[in-house]
Amino acid sequence: MYSDVAKESRAEKFAQRPSLFVALAGLWLLAAPMLLGHREAGAPPAVVNDIAVGLLLLVLATIRVARPGRARVLSLVNVLLGFWLLVAPFRLGYGTVLPATLNDLVVGLIVIMLAALCWFTDRRPPP
Repeated sequence: MYSDVAKESRAEKFAQRPSLFVALAGLWLLAAPMLLGHREAGAPPAVVNDIAVGLLLLVLATIRVARPGRARVLSLVNVLLGFWLLVAPFRLGYGTVLPATLNDLVVGLIVIMLAALCWFTDRRPPP
């Protein structure tokens, strides 16, 4: 019995780590428009997109860290947000603004990998 509880606790902690990095990616997206100069580069849609997606990633990943066993589906939502970051520069028309586009592509790939890792490491059925 004790070993099952210890295994579950270790699995929860392991599932929390990727979510911490997803939350950091959300923080980066919130800061990136100012640090990379999206608005000055003529990419206002990139500013709005990065702030909106960054805020969502930050909130969802924080919930995932706080309630790892009960919020497993949020990892899939984060995967979808990562895919959106890959598509957004081309759908929203700022694909020619290199700093904004590269930032979204790199962060999108990182979020997809980390959120998928979080989803696959937490294999318990939902309560």
